[in-house]
Amino acid sequence: MGYAATLDLDQPGRISGQGPCNRYFAQVEGNLPEFRPVALGSTKMACEALAAESGYFALLAAVETAEIGSDELHLRGGGHDLLFQMPT
Repeated sequence: MGYAATLDLDQPGRISGQGPCNRYFAQVEGNLPEFRPVALGSTKMACEALAAESGYFALLAAVETAEIGSDELHLRGGGHDLLFQMPT
C-alpha cells in the first residue's frame, strides 16, 4: 500500500485506528476467530493518500477472521491478508 495504518482493539466489540488520511472506527461482529468489521465510519479529511485509504477501508470491510499472536494481529478475508505489528 505504501502508507501506514493503525488498528486499535481498545474496546470490546469495536475497532478504531488511523488510516493514511483519517481516523476510523467500526463495530466488530463475531467471536474469535470470526471477526467482521461492520458500520465502518471515518472522519472526512482529504489528502494525497485518499485512494490508498479507500482501498484499505475496502480490505478492512472484507475481513472475516482474526488471529492474534504475541506481537501481531493477522486479519483475513476476501482473499486478502492484513498484518499489523504490535507497538514495541
